[in-house]
Amino acid sequence: RVGNLSSESDPYPGLLGRVAACCGKPAVPRSTAARSHLTLNKYDDLFGFSYVWEVYKPVAERQYGYYVLPVLYGDRFVARFEPGRDKKNGTVIVKDWWWEPGVNPSKRMQSALSRCFKRFLGYLDADGIQVADGLVERAGLEWLASEGG
Repeated sequence: RVGNLSSESDPYPGLLGRVAACCGKPAVPRSTAARSHLTLNKYDDLFGFSYVWEVYKPVAERQYGYYVLPVLYGDRFVARFEPGRDKKNGTVIVKDWWWEPGVNPSKRMQSALSRCFKRFLGYLDADGIQVADGLVERAGLEWLASEGG
């Protein structure tokens, strides 16, 4: 069982296996930055997670940001972040970060998210990560800022 979805009720054939593969075993939670291509309320239907890709919304109407990615930990979405890229030095920039209501990141979660971001940087062939000014303190991202760049 992943979120509100079980293999018997999978309305999106094959999705459960892909999501479960990202989540890992319950004893060893994994995390991932989910792709934004799962839209049209599918996140809400499957996980009770309201997600809208706001790229095409006017700036004044955006709740979060231009290109915001959800963050999956275990079987639930725990945060969302807005990434950017410094094209000169290849660094990924975390422009903003929002924890979901009720999420209190444990050391175990922070460790899993740190591993997730290392994989994300590798996927992007990025040279490091930079957290926007003031965000480390506001969102408690010391664990992410330590990845450096």
